Order: sequence, then structure tokens, then C-alpha cells
Amino acid sequence: MFGQVVAGEMKLSDYGRIVENELKRIARLRKIEIVSYVVMPNHVYFIVALHGSQSVGAPRSKQEIPLLLREFKATVTQKLGFSLWQRSYFDNIIEDAQSLEVIKRYINNNPTTWKKDKFYCTNNL
Repeated sequence: MFGQVVAGEMKLSDYGRIVENELKRIARLRKIEIVSYVVMPNHVYFIVALHGSQSVGAPRSKQEIPLLLREFKATVTQKLGFSLWQRSYFDNIIEDAQSLEVIKRYINNNPTTWKKDKFYCTNNL
């Protein structure tokens, strides 16, 4: 769907490029940092960092992540012309720098370990 892993490297399809471009667009629009991400053949991993506030005196809300994901999924669906997302998502609050590094390494190495990934399948249609 989003591409294929070739020799340990993700090669994005047109659909995969839409997902990647939308992730970058929404980060700019919402003024968030995408710390690390990878678009895989049938799923996406990314780490979002919320820094400071969006406006003076307004702290960033824990509701921002669900809103961001809803917008991301809706816009990708609109651009693709069909929906491919599961209803929910898996989130995790990263508590410390060591955990962050472990998760970033997992994301960055995901294409090289694709055949061992729990989401691995040979047919990504």
C-alpha cells in the first residue's frame, strides 16, 4: 500500500508519499516536532513532541494528539480517495531520554527488520 522494503530501505509508493507529505504538513501547521518517523508498507510509526504552547498563556493540551491524528487520517483519506485506517491507534507517552532513544532506534531500524515485524506481510494491498 505505502510502498515496499527493498534491501532494508523503505521505497515509498505514491500512497506512501501522500502519507509522508501529510505528516510533514500537519507538523508545520500545528507547530509540533516530528522527532522520528517511518512510513512502512502497511503502517506508520512516528514520535510527536509538543513543546510549549500554541498561544500565549495556553498550555498544550493532551487532547492535541487525538485531534492531530484525526486530522492526519482524514486528510490522507481525502487525498487517497478511500479510507485505509484502523479506528484506533497505539500511543505511548515517552517518559525519559533513554526510552526516547530506544523507541527512535526501533523506528529508524524498522525497515531493516521488516520481516520480523508484527505487521509484516507479503501482500500489502
